[in-house]
Amino acid sequence: MTIQKTILSNLLFNDEYGRKVIPFIKSEYFKESNDKTIFNLIDEYLKKYNGFPSKEALLIDLSNSKNISEYDFKNTLNQINELQN
Repeated sequence: MTIQKTILSNLLFNDEYGRKVIPFIKSEYFKESNDKTIFNLIDEYLKKYNGFPSKEALLIDLSNSKNISEYDFKNTLNQINELQN
């Protein structure tokens, strides 16, 4: 697992970690577009609801995204499903 995927997994499954590191993370730190998309979904959810999303909420937000290609959607969907605690 890459460091980017470790960060994303911890943002989803470790609330204490997420609250400490989210102010310091920027989407530019993620090289792959899928990682960047997942981070942006988490960040938008956090700003809207003042809490971190569950994996299911993240999948719903992804399916509601309008500016993502079908190819990127499938890859991001698979990557979200691979994230684990």
